[in-house]
Amino acid sequence: MKDEKSPSLHGVLDRRTFIKSSTAAAITTFAGMELGCAREPTLCTVTPTYQEGPFYINTLKLGLERSDLTEGIVGAPLRVRLQLIEAQTCKPCKNLLVDLWSANPRGRYSGVDNALLVEGAEDTRGETFMRGHQFTDSDGVVEFETLFPGWYELTPPHLHFTTQMPDERAYTWQFFIDDAFSDQVYTTVTPYSERGVHPVRTSEGNRTVDSLTVTPTGSYSAPVIDMVVGIDTSQLLDRASEYAP
Repeated sequence: MKDEKSPSLHGVLDRRTFIKSSTAAAITTFAGMELGCAREPTLCTVTPTYQEGPFYINTLKLGLERSDLTEGIVGAPLRVRLQLIEAQTCKPCKNLLVDLWSANPRGRYSGVDNALLVEGAEDTRGETFMRGHQFTDSDGVVEFETLFPGWYELTPPHLHFTTQMPDERAYTWQFFIDDAFSDQVYTTVTPYSERGVHPVRTSEGNRTVDSLTVTPTGSYSAPVIDMVVGIDTSQLLDRASEYAP
């Protein structure tokens, strides 16, 4: 069972302090990132890219630069804290746009016709809940306040984020939630408990790999995702078509 108290961030802060204080060489610039060679590159683990999914909307065009994505919707508040680093050098990726989106507690996305994937689901075009972007700070960190994602019928519960990189490239990721943790949220926390356990398991099928599955900390009613994301800049994806001017 998970610790029901809010977790300490000292581990992440200590690691960030180490990276920040490491002697760097061969400094270059990459999309606002200051890149260099840290003393111990073994600290840097590559986080694989993953498809953006069908319901991406460019929040930069919508002017949704914000940390609170909830728009007053009721659910388990989820704090998402990410530190983005360049995996080859372990240096923080600063001034990098991070766009985060997910389903609401009822498993529906904003700004799209959800019936495109789920028959009879709502058309939420014009709405913006659970979407927004921020720019990483000098340590490569962004923080969002969103809600624990509800499940929809075709896939396990998950969140998405993507970044803008040079040359029409992007780093895009989905992180799926550990089944045991999700089950506790979906059976004990309102309004998730009205729908119950998700029918598609994160642990089954070929949708995910271990490195794309996360187990939040904190309580089931107030979970936290706090992660270091290592971006391999030689293995980027095409930007979503919505980034076009």
